Amino acid sequence: MPVLITCPTCGAEVRLLPDGHVKVHRIGGALCSFVRTASSASVGQENPFADPVKRQALQERRALLKVQEAAAKEREKRSKELRKKRAQADKALRDKLQLKQKIDGLTRTDRRKRKKTKGGGSVWTISGGLPSLGKRN
Repeated sequence: MPVLITCPTCGAEVRLLPDGHVKVHRIGGALCSFVRTASSASVGQENPFADPVKRQALQERRALLKVQEAAAKEREKRSKELRKKRAQADKALRDKLQLKQKIDGLTRTDRRKRKKTKGGGSVWTISGGLPSLGKRN
């Protein structure tokens, strides 16, 4: 035989399910917001909101977590600003050094490109008639 209780929100007779929840019901076409009893909890778990001491402890932990998360976000924000400021300073220093390194209108990389490379000699034939690149062991 089903267990019936009176809904505290709408006053209707509703069926109580085995897990402590109340069967979904409607008030004039709209769903009633009351779906759980004080003893209802997930299957195999106890309801922390039923005991006032546990509820207070849970609320304190949540408040502490919110404070810690806000502090972590603030630290991350400051760290990001500091990294950006340091990157700008590094870029300014690099630009300043590149201006100093200009000699005869060439930057350091241009001077490297212009520098004569080793080797590049002609292909010689050696005694066996095989070509080499001018390197002898």
